[in-house]
Amino acid sequence: MNKKIYLFLLLFYSISGNTQINGRWYGKTIITETDGGIHVSVANHGYILDIHTNEDNTIKGYACYFYYFDQKPYYIIHTINGKIEPSSHTITIKEGTVVKNQLFFAHYDCPEEHILKYSNTNNQPLLKGKWKTASLKDCHSGTTELSKQKPTAQKQFIIFLDKILDDYNLKNNNTQNNTTINK
Repeated sequence: MNKKIYLFLLLFYSISGNTQINGRWYGKTIITETDGGIHVSVANHGYILDIHTNEDNTIKGYACYFYYFDQKPYYIIHTINGKIEPSSHTITIKEGTVVKNQLFFAHYDCPEEHILKYSNTNNQPLLKGKWKTASLKDCHSGTTELSKQKPTAQKQFIIFLDKILDDYNLKNNNTQNNTTINK
């Protein structure tokens, strides 16, 4: 039995490398296709994934979409669930329950499903991929690009959102495992 566990861990480590997936990833989701709905372009926006992995390569955590509209900050935070596929460097994430909604009154919630591929460019871990709507609403689809580096723009807003995410993690006892993915 111990030999099987040792071989599994050896195989997992050789597939996984040493890249930390847990933690906050910062970037943007860009709309590339509309489904006939009304799309209001928000140039000053961003996206945060707060990833917590489990030993079975499942993911939980939070997704936060934020933007400025009419010079005022707005945001929405969803729970996330997903899965890591170490052999293909792929992460699949689906937004779920809304835990905090501070959207502009005329904007509505459009939860997303993301398929992201891990890469490391110039020693900078990146998650890039596509997203589509996870609801039946007239939402859109597009691309996602995230890194571990906090953006310098909207610094105070990012600090505010990080604090909210920290509070949700404490309240829900979310802990970090050291799950890794291929380099």
